[in-house]
Amino acid sequence: MGQTWMNAILLLAGSAAGTYMAMELAKRYESVRLQKVIECTRKIETFMEKRLMAKGAGLHAKINNVVYRLDKEEILTLRRIATMRNRLMHEADVKIRPDEFDRLCKNIRKLFKERHGKTF
Repeated sequence: MGQTWMNAILLLAGSAAGTYMAMELAKRYESVRLQKVIECTRKIETFMEKRLMAKGAGLHAKINNVVYRLDKEEILTLRRIATMRNRLMHEADVKIRPDEFDRLCKNIRKLFKERHGKTF
């Protein structure tokens, strides 16, 4: 969580109402983070379907389908993004580092632009 969120939670946690508010803020933060993960992976999958003609049920399957059209760095970045997304969606109490996920999404955008002339 960002420092501002942490400060707000620490300030609010001193009372029952504050604890409730802190929990609500944390849920809202998680919701925003989850939404960002879904949005990024959806854009990646759409790009791969339209630009690379990838087929498959999920991001890992799409990567497998067009692996011959991707370079090593693209594959590693996409696999990391797909794994983080799957863990966040399917495993209880999994935390991912938002800064790492954002960095990976920016990196794959850059790689796609350099290699395929377009990005999402």
